[in-house]
Amino acid sequence: MKYATIPSDAVDIAERDYHALFLAQSKGASIVPGPDGTPRAISRADGEEIDLSTVTEDSDFRAVHSVRDEARIALAHARKYVYDHFSILNDPTPDAWVAYLKALMAIENGADTVSTELPAAPQ
Repeated sequence: MKYATIPSDAVDIAERDYHALFLAQSKGASIVPGPDGTPRAISRADGEEIDLSTVTEDSDFRAVHSVRDEARIALAHARKYVYDHFSILNDPTPDAWVAYLKALMAIENGADTVSTELPAAPQ
């Protein structure tokens, strides 16, 4: 590809590394400049530099969420669901949804410190 102007600090890299960098990024990695300006892929899961020769379609470099983080996300979705399907219609919230919300809140606020996975959402 031809460019009108190339930045003065641009670093030439091999085409295979270029493709591996962007594949790693699509799998959750960050691309950052190294000390000499050469782009590096960094895993969001552990913060370590990724050996580009090991990047495959099956790679996963996303940050690992704690069960508390997952509960926070699930709680936001569950609250919206309950509001959209019950509260906004002035219908009572079913007991199964109340129990689910309370279980998520306990994980999210730290009251439940033993759960290692989220409860199943009501059907």
